Amino acid sequence: MIAKLTENLFLSGESEAHNIDKLKELGITAILNVGYQVTSPNHKDFLMVKVGLHEFDPNPDFFKRLAVKVLDSLIKNGNKVLIHCHAGAHRSPYIAFRYLAEKNNKTLDEVYREMMPLVPWNIIYPHSIK
Repeated sequence: MIAKLTENLFLSGESEAHNIDKLKELGITAILNVGYQVTSPNHKDFLMVKVGLHEFDPNPDFFKRLAVKVLDSLIKNGNKVLIHCHAGAHRSPYIAFRYLAEKNNKTLDEVYREMMPLVPWNIIYPHSIK
């Protein structure tokens, strides 16, 4: 499944990111892959960006901040963005929620509570992400 978080921000796991017909149907124009060893479709109709987050990285906050900045730039440039990792349950929701928190001057807790009704699968609570 693909969850629509805002008009320009969508969330999924790796397998859904390869459903080209569904991505086109939703009007998605860019894909941000934040998985470490996770693939994205190689398709000419989408802008593809990868910021692989790895739990054993010596400077993980740098890559988290980078992923949020990339997401912000993609959306500011008019893209409808699908953000994904392997399962859509850990890294990608964290980056999406952190982006929404920063953009709307909210806490991760507030965004988590607001977004969870829109995500029809279990995700790992954002504070558990190191």
